[in-house]
Amino acid sequence: MAIIQFLNMRGLWTDESAVAINIVKRDYAGLMKPLDHLQVAPILYLWVVKFMSQVFSEQEWGLRLIR
Repeated sequence: MAIIQFLNMRGLWTDESAVAINIVKRDYAGLMKPLDHLQVAPILYLWVVKFMSQVFSEQEWGLRLIR
């Protein structure tokens, strides 16, 4: 099911967008501080998504590779 949604390229949901903004605008050290937009996420998850978005793309699919 998740693969089908990934391949359909649906838009980011509001909470996904708020986390994505933090990931794109901050460096790894900045992700250790409280996130903007009242978001919380595990630090390891944020770092992995940050890495994947740098390696592949900061587009929606690059931010969604790890779920």
